Amino acid sequence: MHYGLSPEAVTAALERVRAICLGLPEVEERLSHGAPTWFVRGRRAFATFSDNHHEDGRLALLCAALPEMQLAYIEHDRDRFYRPPYVGHRGWVGVR
Repeated sequence: MHYGLSPEAVTAALERVRAICLGLPEVEERLSHGAPTWFVRGRRAFATFSDNHHEDGRLALLCAALPEMQLAYIEHDRDRFYRPPYVGHRGWVGVR
């Protein structure tokens, strides 16, 4: 890990995100590309937990967003939001 968090802090962050996502109606969790990912009705992914993906040094939640909202979030707070690789071109936003 490059972001300075202990393994316990990463696990606590994942558990918090998991509780929020699974508290939404018709949501299930499964691994996608090795990362915990949440789906609506088992089909459409809306969030992925990203823990140092490809050694990028980030602990983040990747969230589906409308493309115009992605840019608005990033312009509003570049320290918190970013355009993630692989899914950013589809409007997803990374949240540190």
